[in-house]
Formats: sequence, C-alpha cells, structure tokens
Amino acid sequence: MNAIKFQELTVPLRLQGLIQAIRVAESPDQAEGLEVKVCPGGYAGLVWAQTRDGLAPIESIQVEGRSIQPIPRFFLHGLITRPSIMKFSRNAYLSIQMLFKADAIRLIGQDPNLGNFKFISADQLGFDSLDERLLHEPLIEGKTDFLSRLIADLLDKSPVVPDKTITACVEYINSHFSTVSTAGLCDRFAISERNLERRFRASVGISAKLFVRIIRAQAAMALIRQGHYEHLSDVAMALNYYDQSHFIRELRHFSFLSPKGVNDSTLEHHQDINGFSYL
Repeated sequence: MNAIKFQELTVPLRLQGLIQAIRVAESPDQAEGLEVKVCPGGYAGLVWAQTRDGLAPIESIQVEGRSIQPIPRFFLHGLITRPSIMKFSRNAYLSIQMLFKADAIRLIGQDPNLGNFKFISADQLGFDSLDERLLHEPLIEGKTDFLSRLIADLLDKSPVVPDKTITACVEYINSHFSTVSTAGLCDRFAISERNLERRFRASVGISAKLFVRIIRAQAAMALIRQGHYEHLSDVAMALNYYDQSHFIRELRHFSFLSPKGVNDSTLEHHQDINGFSYL
C-alpha cells in the first residue's frame, strides 16, 4: 500500500520467545481518511498509534457487523479471527505494533480469550503516563525500547509458564499448514482431541482447528499474490482445500475477497508477517 510506509524492527533478545515481530507504520496527511481492510493473521498484538497532533488516528473498527469506537491510542488485543475495516483520520500518523506469538499473551498475565478487538488499556496493564512518555520520546527506536521494557516487566512479574506441548503445536501448524489437521496433531503430540482443544484454547484463545484455517488462508493469499501457480485452483490443491467452493468460502470468510479478488492486479495491498491488508 503506497499510502502507508511499513518497516520491521528487530525484536529485543529478551522478548524473542514472546514477540514474533515489531512493525512500524507511517502515513502522511491524506486527502481523505483511509479505510484499510485487515485480514486475521494468527497473532495477538499491542498497538500504539498517534497523529502528530497527539490524537488517536484510528477512528473506528468495523468487525462482524459492529462498529467499535472510539479507539484509544494504545491497546492490547487478543488473536483476531475475522476480517475488519479500520477507518483512519486524514492526519499523518505513526503506529507501532508488537505481534505476540500465538500462545504468548497469557505469559504476560493476560487472558487470551479476548475475542475480536476487545481491548486492554494502558491503565489496565499498569502502564502509568504511557502516552506522555511516548509523545515526548522523539525517536522511533526510543518508543519501541520503552514499550519493550514495559512488556518485559509484565513478563517478569507473571507466574504463568508456557504449555510446551501447545507451543510445539503452534510451531508445527505454522510450518505444516497445508497438511496439518487436529487429528494429526493429536497423533504427533500424543494428546487426546479433547485435551488438545482445552489446552489450545487456554493458551491461544481459539480452537486449534480455527487457528489452522487462519494460517492456511493467509498462506493462500500469499501464494496467489506471488503468482507461482498458473491457475487459482492449483493454489487450492497445494493447500489441500476440499474443492474450489471450499477455497472460495474460506478466503471470503477471512478476507472479504474471492481468490480472483485477491489476485486482482489493481488491488493495493500489503502482506507481511502480520498478514494481508488492502485498501
């Protein structure tokens, strides 16, 4: 997306087991506010965003037929499972987003069952004077370092330990998304389906089956845009969708778009580790 400039920063060594990526986005003044369609990517996240006037740049978020507003400058959200429309103001802004590994938000003492865009505020996390500190820190690196230290402090204070089996399941899903199934996970990790679902929901906030669907849909959109397959049906086959109808339904469910829509050469989009978004 030419209207927004993205860059990825290095995750501090102390937080590499917790945070998947740190992403900075900058946008200049626009003739009119942007409406960015954001597809779920399989991550919870921390977001701080502010215009140069010190205001929150996101005016509203539409998801599952409801409009969420006002949107604070800082918030922590759980794993997103449905596509959303973020409406931005016309004003130039800077945002910093920290993407937590799928099973990591509980490790800082937070409930992963937050649902779609249910926010935890800075005050709820005990981050006093956060906005003032970030506003007066001139450098992006200084802002991200400050946020990283706050997250590290939460991690140090939390008594929660990772469920190593679920962490391994998440890693396996991310590397075998075309073939993985819940039955296969149960066999591989010697766990019953009931126990898998209970522990996966406790760590990640959603079922293992839904997590697989999200990761597979993101992979499908990436493969479509890369153009390595001659036909869109080849992408469906490569990712083991049941048939073309199933493929279309899944992409519409997670992106609002059909495979042809994702493949549209005029689509102004951005895709990185956070997932797929477009105007």
